[in-house]
Amino acid sequence: MTYDQIAAEVGYSCRGSAQRAVVKALDRVTREPAQNLLNLELERLDAMHRGIWDRAIDGDLKAIDTMLRIMAHRAKLLRLDRIEAAPAETMPPPPERVAHLQQLLREYHDKHGYSYLN
Repeated sequence: MTYDQIAAEVGYSCRGSAQRAVVKALDRVTREPAQNLLNLELERLDAMHRGIWDRAIDGDLKAIDTMLRIMAHRAKLLRLDRIEAAPAETMPPPPERVAHLQQLLREYHDKHGYSYLN
């Protein structure tokens, strides 16, 4: 069945409206099963994580390797592996950052007439 036929059958004014309705319906139909599958996989990874945790923290190298693979798989499922961290050189060390923030606050409060900051 074409989008033109769907539009005519259901009463949409154009094929674009029919296409959007079909895409939205398919999204609803597939989202819940996909979320259920993701939850199931995460539960399985959690169970494996719990099962090997004690050996890993006791220093068992094979268990540590397995734990790292479990963590990497979880990160991939949750798409955490796609998040880019800010380069370390762009962030000043904490004392410099604190001083910078204090200066910004002083400037803001000076501009707006506050005088309770040092």
